[in-house]
Amino acid sequence: DWMNTPVNAISQSLIIDKRNQLLKEGKSSNYVSRGFRTLKAVLNTSDLPINPVNQAMKKWGLSLQSSNRSHYLSQETIVEIFARYELENLFRDKALGVYTFIVFLLLTGCRKSEAIDLLWSDVSETTIRFRDTKNKKDHVVPLWGMLKDILNTQPRINERVFGFTQYTLRTRFEPVGKELGFTAHDLRRTFAEHSNFAGFDSNMIGMALNHT
Repeated sequence: DWMNTPVNAISQSLIIDKRNQLLKEGKSSNYVSRGFRTLKAVLNTSDLPINPVNQAMKKWGLSLQSSNRSHYLSQETIVEIFARYELENLFRDKALGVYTFIVFLLLTGCRKSEAIDLLWSDVSETTIRFRDTKNKKDHVVPLWGMLKDILNTQPRINERVFGFTQYTLRTRFEPVGKELGFTAHDLRRTFAEHSNFAGFDSNMIGMALNHT
């Protein structure tokens, strides 16, 4: 809205009014805070003597900090997932295995979209290559241990390893996530958290998650 507004015309009152307007429109506080953090960064590059975003937040006792969304699975939930994964592989016959997919996300830390798009041509005897990742760089992980077991259970009935579309996965995944209380991205957070528990540092975990 303010792209063509001179920076010296952006006042404390304008900032507070815009913040209130966005919240009344139903935007989340995290969304609004992220927007004003961006504005603050932009204005820091201008020649203003004082950043009006800082002034407004200080005057009204507000914070630009987003609420903590870091959530990872409890030990009990992880044990339950693995138990259901074992049952699924005992009784399914070429059905799309949602728990197999969930365990794959837990063991690799990859994004849901990366696993959905994984092709058999991306799998070798020793590696899995995720293409079209969020940071536009291919991400290669070793194929060994339980990951090999998972891929060996997958029927090669089409070019995709898991055979899910966004829609078919959502219909299978959402009831499980709702019942056990987690999202697909929580599985990625759990991978990172348990890597930390295992003693890996943030740089190594970032590499494993294919962060920029």
